[in-house]
Amino acid sequence: MEPLLIYVLLGLACVLLLVNLALYLRLRRLIQAHTGPGDRQADALRTLSTEIGALCSGASGMSEHLGRVEQQLRRLQERQEQLEMRDPVNREYHQAIKLIRNGAGIEELIEHCGLVRAEAELLMRLHGTPHEDDASRRPVTSV
Repeated sequence: MEPLLIYVLLGLACVLLLVNLALYLRLRRLIQAHTGPGDRQADALRTLSTEIGALCSGASGMSEHLGRVEQQLRRLQERQEQLEMRDPVNREYHQAIKLIRNGAGIEELIEHCGLVRAEAELLMRLHGTPHEDDASRRPVTSV
């Protein structure tokens, strides 16, 4: 073989080696560039997952606490009703108010609670639902 041809082939091999090296380095930089954000996204996803787990745990605890508070409120309401019923002075009035809230009329209040008609009418106006004839007695305010 001719020495010139050997030098040309050797030079071409060196050029191809440099091109391959440049392409390898570029490909490596591209892979690192794409791997970096993916790792950051994976870390962010793990962090968010941990935070969501903590929030769910807190919500569960809050739900249990709310349940206990509701039970305590019910017990207090029952206790208050018991205490109100023990008071002989107010017993008739509390019973009358309950009857009114359940839809009782004035005659029922007089009969069951031992109230005078005026007391029954007053309690009905204070604790009853407004009637059409009551609306006609109320003063109209202008805007």
